[in-house]
This record gives sequence, C-alpha cells and structure tokens, in this order.
Amino acid sequence: MPFIDRDQRGRLRINKKEVAYAIFKNYSHFLDRLNKNVLFHDMINRHSKNVTRFPNQYNARYEIYNYINDNIIQNRSIDYLEFGVFKSDSIKHWASINSHRESRFFGFDTFEGLPEGYGNRPKGTFDAHGDVPEVDDERVTWEKGLFQDVLPIFLADFQPKSRVVIHIDTDLYSSTLYCLTSMNNMLKPGSILIFDEFGDLEQEFAAFYDYTRSYYRNWELICAQHNLWLVAMQLQ
Repeated sequence: MPFIDRDQRGRLRINKKEVAYAIFKNYSHFLDRLNKNVLFHDMINRHSKNVTRFPNQYNARYEIYNYINDNIIQNRSIDYLEFGVFKSDSIKHWASINSHRESRFFGFDTFEGLPEGYGNRPKGTFDAHGDVPEVDDERVTWEKGLFQDVLPIFLADFQPKSRVVIHIDTDLYSSTLYCLTSMNNMLKPGSILIFDEFGDLEQEFAAFYDYTRSYYRNWELICAQHNLWLVAMQLQ
C-alpha cells in the first residue's frame, strides 16, 4: 500500500501506519522504554496527592514499612503476603513491627532463586539452596514453590480475615502480573500493595500498569522512595 493515496472523494491522504512501519520495521527497545517512561510519570502524577517520600537508600525500606504500619494500618491486624522472600528480611521486619496477635504473614518463594534471568542477573540469582528461613513467630508461614504452582492451591482455601497487604518483590514482569491477576478478587478497596522494584519500567511497573488497565483498578500512592523505586499504594 503506498504512503500517499486518495480517499473516496479523491483527496490526497497520508497512510500513517505505512509511514510508521517504513521507519520502524522492527521492535525498538529504546522507543519502548521511552514510551513506558512517559506512562510511568503520567501515572505517578495522576495518583499521588500527598505522598510521604523517603531517602533512596536500602534501609529506607524499613522506614516505609514502619510508616505504613504506624500511620495507615495503625498496628491493626493484617494478612500480609510477600512474593519473593529470599533471606526473609522484609517479612521478619513486618512481623516484628505489627504485633497484633491475629495478623498472619505468608512468604512465597521457591528459595531456589529467580526462575528466569532479570537484567544482568542470571536465572538462579537469590538462591537460598531451597532452605526456608528460620523464624520464631507462629504467625509466619512459608509457601514454597513457583507462584504458578502454589498460589492457586493457597487461594482455593484462603479467606482474608484482616486488611490485606501485598509485598511484591518478584522483580519479573511475568511473576508480578501473575500474582496480581490471581489475587484480584480478594484485593478489596483499602488493600495495600508494596513494590520493591517499581522503577523498573519493563518489569514490575509494566505488570502493574497492565493489571490496573485490564481490571479497571484505581489506586493512590501513599509513600515512596524519592526515586520511586520502592513504592506503596492503596487500592480504591
């Protein structure tokens, strides 16, 4: 089909699709990231009104957890589900700061590392040799295996008893999207989502963007690191 043809009235018109295809015949990683960057900042600007920001430091994550527990949850009981446990630093911290006896903490992981490569990290990175962490808190439970294998079984019997807090530390688009879509029915307004690598435009952010568009979910950012890498939001 030519770049320029005529419409039914004989007027000249430019076939924009053909022009675009002639210029960009193959997938462009650069253009994809550029487009996602625009989407990222547009989403953040539309969904963040009064957002508390924290330093771009690893230990700031614990300040964020403390802020959520003290100011949003107010130490009430929660059902906390963490995807991507590794050495269990985050879930142990949550169990230590939320002392409510009816809170429940569930950690999902294969404990054998990433199921696929992530950036310059090969498959198997974060391998804990299959060993589940030791924790002295009967409220903490481990769900060992691929999310695609263990989450359906878990959800078949699971009934939330308290406010749901989901911690996504999966790194990968596939894992993030699978978890969010699988749990959509139980994610009621007020549920809290925490993302560890939200600033990765092609992984956790892209999965969250696709999830919210597909399921028509609205949300509000409640706190974040300054660089928006680790963020927490509340579903509405």
